[in-house]
Amino acid sequence: MRVIDLDRIWFLVGIFSIAMIGFVEAGSVPEVGMSLEIAPKLDITVPARAASGSTKVEATITLENVGLGDLWINGRMLLNTAYAPRSARELWLEVEGPESKKIEFECKVRAGAAKPQDYVLLRPGEKKQVHVNLSDCFNLRDRGTYTIYANYEDGSDSIPQAPRNGVHLRQHLRSHPAVIEIVPEPSLVR
Repeated sequence: MRVIDLDRIWFLVGIFSIAMIGFVEAGSVPEVGMSLEIAPKLDITVPARAASGSTKVEATITLENVGLGDLWINGRMLLNTAYAPRSARELWLEVEGPESKKIEFECKVRAGAAKPQDYVLLRPGEKKQVHVNLSDCFNLRDRGTYTIYANYEDGSDSIPQAPRNGVHLRQHLRSHPAVIEIVPEPSLVR
């Protein structure tokens, strides 16, 4: 007759649960089958408030390796519309304005495929960031609350060989939402 050590089983279940909670709270939710060793996190940060008509509303998009292994990423991190060919963008934003109105990407981007030198290795704890002026590509003139999601996916057809132990990050990542309030422009004081 075999004796089962229930204390040990509950300990292992607890460790696994803590690891999965860390994954969900860290940012992007991993794909099914993704190991704890491969753990990318995509975030977007925006100012809490901006004046209506502002010419500069900057967002920072961060791709971070929160796992234990090395990630091979397309570091170009080119922002384009979600409808662009997959090889002509790595990042796209979903912007929802007041009254749940979808705000379309208005920039014209001319881009080809990523080059081999665009790929970078992210070691555990390392980040790659890009800064984007949202006012350049999105109509943020209406007052109210805007919700923004960042998305990352490497759609390149020609990916250079990853360095030893580097795992190519190809799956789609979506950030948690960032929220910005567009407020009336301050009055000129006379």
